[in-house]
Amino acid sequence: MTQRCTNCNQLLLDDDTACWQCGQPVMGGGANTGAARATAAPKPSQPTTDVPALLVYSILTVVVILLALAVTIYLGRQPLVQATSQRAPDGWLLVANVNRDFTLIQPENWVMVDADASDQPDDPLNQVLDRNPIYATVLAPLGELTDELYTLYIAASEPLTTTRPGAFLVVVRSRTLNQLTPDDALRRAAALAEANGLTLYNAEYVDNYDKSHVYLNLLIPTEAGLLHCQQQFIPGRGDSLLLSACGSDQNEIGQILDSFQRLTP
Repeated sequence: MTQRCTNCNQLLLDDDTACWQCGQPVMGGGANTGAARATAAPKPSQPTTDVPALLVYSILTVVVILLALAVTIYLGRQPLVQATSQRAPDGWLLVANVNRDFTLIQPENWVMVDADASDQPDDPLNQVLDRNPIYATVLAPLGELTDELYTLYIAASEPLTTTRPGAFLVVVRSRTLNQLTPDDALRRAAALAEANGLTLYNAEYVDNYDKSHVYLNLLIPTEAGLLHCQQQFIPGRGDSLLLSACGSDQNEIGQILDSFQRLTP
């Protein structure tokens, strides 16, 4: 509909609110504009968040993070194993005990007995220890500090019941000895060796990144005569391991001890 200014009679547009000529306010001006604004299409509503799906994703994210953290902690607690020390030379064998407490290399023709092997009837380890006390004797001097010694493994170049095996290795575990610090172990070993007639050639703490241990090199008197032995005392989180390897070939038994790797913290 055509509108005119009531003051100067100029033509007006439908949405004018004042005359463009004289400035006279226009009655009802801009009504169409207001109506247009009133009838403008509403803004589209924001999409609603799917709460259950978001909750599921959040839970899965937390689970993945916790699993990754658990794996990281587990791997961080595992000992570092030197691959080079586990390469068995010709005629030697890589050995791990049944419970995967440790690995070592030894001559493949050696006889061995594992405390936790289920295929060994009649508890052969205790039978060996009962018949041949030499395997307990060579744990001196540190082995004399406690009766709480659990024998894990024995290996020898000859039958285990032989009075004096040519060369052999004994591995025992102890919670009591684990209370010793390296300095305590060295001090007690020296005192006991002197008191009991052992010849201690060398005693030192080896601070190795993969196997820190107390090392002893000594002569031990036994019923079968003097035995030249090398020992390692390896502390752990819950218990310690004591190794004694004896024989005339010190290079051979030294190689066996050097290859020993503890697999449990």
